[in-house]
Amino acid sequence: MDAARTAQRLVDTKGKVTIVYRRTINEMPADEGEIKAVIAEGVQIIELASPEAVVTRSGKVKALKCSLMKLEGYDGRGRPKPVKIDGSEFEIECDTIIPAIGQTLEIDFAPQELLKADTRSYKTLMGNVFIGGDALRGASTAINAVGDGRKAAEQILKRCGFPSNTPMVDEKRQDYCELMLMRARRQYGYENKITFQELSKTFKLITEVPDEKTIVEESKRCLHCDEACSICTTVCPNLANFAYQVKPTSFQLEKVQVEADGTTLIQPDISFEVRQSIQILNIANFCNECGNCSTFCPTDGAPYKDKPKFHLTTKSFRENDEGYMLSILKDRFVLIFKQKGSIKTLSEKPDEYIYETDHVYARFAKDTFKLIEVKALTPCVRQIQFQHAAEMSIILEGAKQAMGVI
Repeated sequence: MDAARTAQRLVDTKGKVTIVYRRTINEMPADEGEIKAVIAEGVQIIELASPEAVVTRSGKVKALKCSLMKLEGYDGRGRPKPVKIDGSEFEIECDTIIPAIGQTLEIDFAPQELLKADTRSYKTLMGNVFIGGDALRGASTAINAVGDGRKAAEQILKRCGFPSNTPMVDEKRQDYCELMLMRARRQYGYENKITFQELSKTFKLITEVPDEKTIVEESKRCLHCDEACSICTTVCPNLANFAYQVKPTSFQLEKVQVEADGTTLIQPDISFEVRQSIQILNIANFCNECGNCSTFCPTDGAPYKDKPKFHLTTKSFRENDEGYMLSILKDRFVLIFKQKGSIKTLSEKPDEYIYETDHVYARFAKDTFKLIEVKALTPCVRQIQFQHAAEMSIILEGAKQAMGVI
């Protein structure tokens, strides 16, 4: 069972293992294979039970005191709420307790504001302190944590002047058509074989380790979903999800601080980065929000809601409360964004972008997104950031491809 769930793993004097866990907001469920595996090992799973106290005698663990819970009503997030059943206390005799609780970070040796970093350098504001994994990203996957550790180590070696002799995985950028052809071919994967079931109660491996050739062949089955997923484009019955290609981009954005006397100060802001060359637009004119793309989304997303909603016609744009539309003029393309009655535009000229809202007018160099000119249009503005302008520059490329103008 996953150690991140609120759980206690108990080993009693007879060598049996019991897992007690209470359903909580942060519970991470076990899949069917995990449940069958622990049951095969002789583990007893007690659901809806809450550990309350450790019972000790003469300084040694003797038991864990628990009480049963029931689901009654709902919490603030709409999930069933566990409530203690009065008089249901019971004890599990044991001599070892291994806590596996909590999903939050406990970093008490440094202020949180000094631990900020990004996934390019991994270096915090403390200087020679690097950070990665969940401490950097929040709740994420084990493979991200492993990757962060490897990349952070590479940065440390580079910073110390040592050559890196570690072979790195090539970041192969494949042609989109080639990736789609790979998806059309079925190649069955390696099946992990269990050797002896009785070994599951020992510390010996119960599964065979594949040889090098098998591992290499298995790795070739990778469909490079980090480069292109696009499943939502293939499962939509109305072809409402549109895949388009952009060049991977990285900008160091700037922000503007407006002083009380109206003077402006340009300061460094966040890094804006688009690594994935294949992006998705949701075409509002075609989408009836059936949710089919949500059903098949491998990342549990809802593309018809999450992706930028693009309108092909002025009529559709006017009839909806939110979305994007492309205006094609003689000397420029203008991407228009509407949300809650507010309008923002990004105009593309040969060498620059022009960003206009109700509160700001700004010009950017097209290749670097560096500010050329900025004006605060209302006196209440104190700070101006341009992340949405950078996002609009990417969506603009998709809008042009959707309209067939490039």
